[in-house]
Amino acid sequence: EVYPRQTTLSVGNLSITEQPGFLQRSMWGFTATPIGGAGTSGDSLWKIWNGMGGIPFSNGQGWGAYLPQNLFAEHPEYFAMDSSGQRRPGEWACTSNPAVRELFASNIVKMIKKGNINPSLTPPDGNRYCLCSKCRAQDDPQATEPSSGTLRMSNRYADFFDDIGRRVAKVYPDSILSFMAYADYTQPSTSNLNLSSNLCVVLTPMRFCRLHAIGNTNCLSRMQFDEAVKGWSKAASHTACYMFNGNLAENTVPFSMISVWKHDIPYFKEKGLEAVVFETWAGWEICGPHIYLSARLAYSPKADADKIMDDYFMKFFGSKAGPFMKEYWMALDQAFVSLKSHSGGFFSLSLVYTPEFLAKCRGLLDKAASEAKQDKDYRARVIMHAEGFKNAVQYRQIFDATNRGDFIEAKRVYDDLLARVGEHIKGGFGSQ
Repeated sequence: EVYPRQTTLSVGNLSITEQPGFLQRSMWGFTATPIGGAGTSGDSLWKIWNGMGGIPFSNGQGWGAYLPQNLFAEHPEYFAMDSSGQRRPGEWACTSNPAVRELFASNIVKMIKKGNINPSLTPPDGNRYCLCSKCRAQDDPQATEPSSGTLRMSNRYADFFDDIGRRVAKVYPDSILSFMAYADYTQPSTSNLNLSSNLCVVLTPMRFCRLHAIGNTNCLSRMQFDEAVKGWSKAASHTACYMFNGNLAENTVPFSMISVWKHDIPYFKEKGLEAVVFETWAGWEICGPHIYLSARLAYSPKADADKIMDDYFMKFFGSKAGPFMKEYWMALDQAFVSLKSHSGGFFSLSLVYTPEFLAKCRGLLDKAASEAKQDKDYRARVIMHAEGFKNAVQYRQIFDATNRGDFIEAKRVYDDLLARVGEHIKGGFGSQ
């Protein structure tokens, strides 16, 4: 919002009581200072103003702090066995080993004592799961991870985390140990294990569709995630969600998750989740509206999302340009929601950015620019979004040139797009 400047400010008696919808509302990402310092990393004023904060639940990945590498020489049995039958150094542990469990619990207790009151148990990225006979015996041969078609790792990890949680609870019963339900352990355990009450399952749908809302009956991926939420909620006293606040597979063209967040964030609240984390790419010219909506609904999941967005478009672009920018973004939102593809990748972008749709978007942006030309702040914001739209135009040019076999032209447009986006990043694009 653009505020008028006043030399004095008077405020009458106020009585305000608020309670955030989630215990933790976290947003982080990969750019530092868009929109006058409204970065997604760190405690920027924009994040605080819009309700980010709360109790810290750790969700970082990696076991290096619990499994020191210098132990390999003396205790190779602590480390994961690979398909050749060899134990190798690294962060991957043999989770069925009782000594490893004791080591993890001991090091977590030390970490809590030093001040990290809610540490993470999440494994490293990748799939170097231990293949020793004891670890494999914990897996359910009938349970697969639908996103990969491979054996589900949830049973072994639920047992491992539960054991560690109970050991730590004897010393620090109030600390919450989080672990991501991620990769090949996204779906719940089939062992019907009731997890230790100090564990928090952080559902992380990295491999799931980002185009449709949870439970959409036309999207198998989001129906599977709905089952994951319900299954883990039965097993754990605490649940949270780690979401990707954009199109994880393609972060160049304008993309909207307005309809997704309008459904999913209240859904998380309804299902009893206590924390939401948004991994966010702060490209305001390509996904600004849904970034804002995610923050506002995380603080007030029962708020009217349509009213939030109406307020956003009017105040961000002004009363004259706002209606056209709203029409532009809602057209984008419906175009992605209506896609019959479900990957969330870049292969389906040509179905959204058709020549006809590009012409419609260009017309709306031109009208918004005309309405905002008398106000430098609003004009700058429309220009910023028009630059984001150019990415989609150039994407289509690359797509069409490639299909014609004109790779020289495709490379020329690609180089131009890359240079233009590079200038945006260099200049802290969006600082208008």
